Order: sequence, then structure tokens, then C-alpha cells
Amino acid sequence: TPYLGPAPRLGSFSGKWKSMLQLDGTPLEMSWKWNTSDGEPDVRIGLEPISPMAGTSCDPLNHSTTREILHGLVSVVPGVNLGWTHHFLATLFDHDYAKYTAEADAGAQIGTSLIFSLEFLRNSTGLKTYIQPRRLNQHGFLEVPHWEASFQDLHPDAPARAAVHDFLATSPEGRLMNPFCLSVDNGDPANARLKWYFNNPHTSFSAIREIMTLGGRIPTDDTRAQQFNELFDLLKTLTDQPPTFPSDSEFPYVAQNGDSGAASFAEVPEMLKGCVYFFDISPGKPLPAIKFYFPVRNHCRNDLVVTQNFTRWLDSRGRGQYGAAFLRALEAVADYRRLDEGIGLQSFVSCQFKSSGNLELTSYLNPEAFHSARSGPRRATRRRGD
Repeated sequence: TPYLGPAPRLGSFSGKWKSMLQLDGTPLEMSWKWNTSDGEPDVRIGLEPISPMAGTSCDPLNHSTTREILHGLVSVVPGVNLGWTHHFLATLFDHDYAKYTAEADAGAQIGTSLIFSLEFLRNSTGLKTYIQPRRLNQHGFLEVPHWEASFQDLHPDAPARAAVHDFLATSPEGRLMNPFCLSVDNGDPANARLKWYFNNPHTSFSAIREIMTLGGRIPTDDTRAQQFNELFDLLKTLTDQPPTFPSDSEFPYVAQNGDSGAASFAEVPEMLKGCVYFFDISPGKPLPAIKFYFPVRNHCRNDLVVTQNFTRWLDSRGRGQYGAAFLRALEAVADYRRLDEGIGLQSFVSCQFKSSGNLELTSYLNPEAFHSARSGPRRATRRRGD
């Protein structure tokens, strides 16, 4: 495909536009939503298309190709509605390309701000867009009032959003939250989710619990208490921590992983550490649904250990039917190295509590397009224009 930018050469990045979708510049993300005891996995692929003019005065934000693809998907994916996407592109960005170009020429960082994903379900295909605002003269994260102004134009009255604002203003953990992304389901707005993403610097389970209860606004009944116990057990299993690991301790950082994306994230270095959350602030909801993302790339020894620990935990819950298939998929993607030779193929594991009592768990993968081992003596197919 011509939409992914220049093909890697010699295992390093050489293009003008470096995606921030992954720390190493890979413009792809794959995810595997784990099965329940009686279900099957779902898979999804997300990408940042890269236009030939990305980063130039013609397309300083690298939006043109993504907009072209989204327009084309309207006619081939049933039920696609881009109304919310158009609204947020209009209200969370400025529209003077000359000024963006001048900022970049002066040394400002202008990176990834528009991504889309396709979720391949049994009977349908789902489309989502992800927007990371970049206003003129913006340094670091866009401040909450600018987000709220955009939300107000779309939905003035949203109880779930009001609850999030109250949490951000009053909770010690809430005050540390940095908003960085918005995702919309591109389907029927009556059923679509509006997910507001934040980073928080803490990885302790007490901080995770505080955020996932929205500072106590979401009650913890017996089912929710058991879900928290299961989540804590999973995190300890993934990170090789003992059962007695304290809930108020930060999960140890694995220094060998490094901060390979430090240069790309110079204006938002907070994104390299801590945990990620989204709040579904769709109109009509009294409280937001919350998903938590744990960065296994920062806290686990290697990709093989993560896989073995995770599938062992799933198997003990009657959910391990697809563990071997997941391992085969990882080995197929990582045909350039062994899984025990490093960490980074797996980036996050997410968890969302479901009303059934289940933990909805998803593994997120980085294909590591620019890994140095990919430049070894393997047969490669060049694309037109490379």
C-alpha cells in the first residue's frame, strides 16, 4: 500500500513524517480482544496513513490521506457515519496551514493527530477515528477548557462528562490526568461511544482503582470488588510480582526497555510512562464507562514472558482456548527475532469491567517496522515508489 509512507530501509526510520502511533515510528497497531470462556477473540488494526506531502506546507498535519480513506470507507463499510469526526476535526484544530508550517520551521513539534481503525467482527466491520488535537501555539497537552468548548458545541448537556470534570477537579489522581486523545465510533450516533483518553503518571493499583471508580463516584459492589481483585492478580502475574505485592507500590519499571520514542514525544514526555485510561462520555450516560491500559512494554521482561504469563492466567479462568493461536500470531509478526529477545512487540494490555462480571481484556501489538533485525538477510518485496 502507498499509504504507510516510505518502506523501512536498514532497520531504521528514514521518512520525513514519523508516526507517533508507536514509539519507534511504526504507523500500525494491531489488537487482539481476548475471548470469554464461551466466546472467540476479535481483532482490529489501527493505522496512521502517511501522505506523500506529510509534514510539508501542503499537508503539515498529515490529514489528507486519512480523510481520503475515510471518505472511501463510507461507500464500502455499511452504516459508517463521519459526523462526529468532522465536528472534532473542525473544532480541535486551526486551519491555517501556513502558520502550522511556520511553527514547524521554527522547531515546533507537529506529530500524529489523526488515526483510524477497523475492527473485524463476525458479522460486521467497525470503523473508529482517533483525534489528538494540535492547535497553533500549543505546547504539550491541550488544556481541558479547549476540549470542553468542542464538546459543548456538540452536546451541551452530558452527565457523564460532567462527572469526569468533577473528578479531574477534585481527586488527587484526577488532577494528574493529562488529556491527549478522543475516539469516536463512526456508526449510528445514538449508539456510538465518545471516548476521552488520558494519561496518568502512576502505576500503583491504588491509583488505578481510584481512577476506575472515578474517585468513588462509581460504586464498588461485590461484582466490582471481585473484578478489581482479578485485575490486580492479572497485573501481578504479567509483571512477575508476588501475591503480596502492595497495592500502593508502583509496578517496577524495566529499565532495559528504554525510552525509544523520547525525541518524538519531547513536548509530551509524560506519555512515555504511567497508565492510560479512556472515559466514555457519550450523551445520555449518567457515569462514564472506563477502560484501563497497562503498558507492558515498560514493566515486563520480554514478549515471551508476557505471553506465557498472560495465557497461563487466562487458562486458569477457563479462557485459555486461544492462547496457542495468539502465540503463533506473535511469532508470525515477529519473524525477525525471538520473543524472548526483547519487549516492545506487545505494548499495552487493557481491561474494562463488564456488567456480566467479566474482564474484557485486549492485547495491543506493535509490528516494530523499524526494528534493526528486520534489515537482516531476508527476502523483501519493494513497492512502487520505494
